[in-house]
Amino acid sequence: MNKKFKIFAAFLFVLLFAGCSTATPGRTANLPDTGNSTANRNTSGPRMTRNRRERVPFSLRRNSRTEVEMPAAQAAPVIPTAPAAPSVSGAAGATGATGATGAAGENHRTHGRTTPTVGHLAHAETQYDATDKNRGNNIAIAASSINGAIINPGETFSYNATIGSTTKEYGYKKAVIFADGKKSKNYGGGVCQVSTTLCCAAIDAGMKILERHDHSLPVTYAQEGREAATSQNGKLDFKFENTEPYPVVIHANGENGTVSVSISQA
Repeated sequence: MNKKFKIFAAFLFVLLFAGCSTATPGRTANLPDTGNSTANRNTSGPRMTRNRRERVPFSLRRNSRTEVEMPAAQAAPVIPTAPAAPSVSGAAGATGATGATGAAGENHRTHGRTTPTVGHLAHAETQYDATDKNRGNNIAIAASSINGAIINPGETFSYNATIGSTTKEYGYKKAVIFADGKKSKNYGGGVCQVSTTLCCAAIDAGMKILERHDHSLPVTYAQEGREAATSQNGKLDFKFENTEPYPVVIHANGENGTVSVSISQA
């Protein structure tokens, strides 16, 4: 009995083994569909291997690359700039009245006189010895007397009439004067330097000079032809006419060795 059972078991084993070895080639595994085409791979076929890219020497890699020539960047168009404004000599309103040229705001100084080109028609300065106290006193009084004087269009300015008497009663002291070609001392010595400085400003401002006199001796603070000697006896005076169509005002000061006079539109 045992012998028959063993023979039957061996027969079944042979049948099972023969069935497994005779399975149809190319049979595919029943895998769930994941949407990937690689899911239904041939399980019985030979395993596929990835083709390896042949190594290329490094020295040949650059030559094997495709060179792409990029177009050159175009230059930005040149936009023409507006031409520079021409320079103007002299300040507006001052040219012609002062006869001086220069950049606006600058002072043109020539031979001891200055001509502001902004706010004034003309400005003049002269120097004196500040250690001479009597002369400095007389200059300060005379400059204060003409300071703020307004001359209307067509009106005549008289220096003597404006400063008045230069006597001791009005605060003047004795200082050097020129009389008949000689030096002497008298009250009011130095007032001629104020009139001379005013004369320089009036000439530069384009005023019409009606009366002007040279000193009987040379002076060091003004050029010949720009000085204005005066005297209290009425023989010598300095006068000018305002030829502008508007009033003008005189600003004068005398201190610390400098006499300054300016003429501007009132």
